[in-house]
Amino acid sequence: MPNKRLLFLLALVLIIVIFIILVLISGVRGNNSDQVPIPTPTILPGGTSTQQKINPVQKTVIENTTQREVQTLPGLENKITLSNGEIMYTFKSPLISRKNEVLVKDNMAVFERVLVPESSKNPGHLLISDYEKTYGQPQQIIRGSHFYGNLMRTYIYADKGFAFIANPFTGDVFEVHIFVPTSVDSYIQTYGEDVNKNAPDGES
Repeated sequence: MPNKRLLFLLALVLIIVIFIILVLISGVRGNNSDQVPIPTPTILPGGTSTQQKINPVQKTVIENTTQREVQTLPGLENKITLSNGEIMYTFKSPLISRKNEVLVKDNMAVFERVLVPESSKNPGHLLISDYEKTYGQPQQIIRGSHFYGNLMRTYIYADKGFAFIANPFTGDVFEVHIFVPTSVDSYIQTYGEDVNKNAPDGES
């Protein structure tokens, strides 16, 4: 009789041990299944600054945003086919007389002009110093703007794929141009229609 009781107790202990082991194993598996793998960041081809947002209100990513995507962007007002075959899309902006623009070539966005909000409370309002802290000094600064006046400046970072027009006295940025990285001369020739190199020394 004592032997039977001992065997029963041993069997009961064995069952309890097996049960505990099974619970521990299932718990480890459950913890592993709950872990979500961290995705590996995808680096866009080329790695140039145009694959970044130069300004928070920028609508496109140059050479990455397609024509179809441009056509679905909010604020679209007009579409014009230019003589060189590029398509210009104009968008609502803070100024009625100067629209935001996106140029599309070979089905991809190759240039964007975005006007910067005047109020410092709005997203996208940046100063000259903000860009200089991030990107350093521009390759060239040109005095004179056909639209904003003779005392305004165009700050050109052509090798990084952007430029902006700003007030050197207040530090306020008026608009930003984003494009495929190029030379300063090529930027001025292709997208610098506002640059007024012949601005007089006096006030506009």
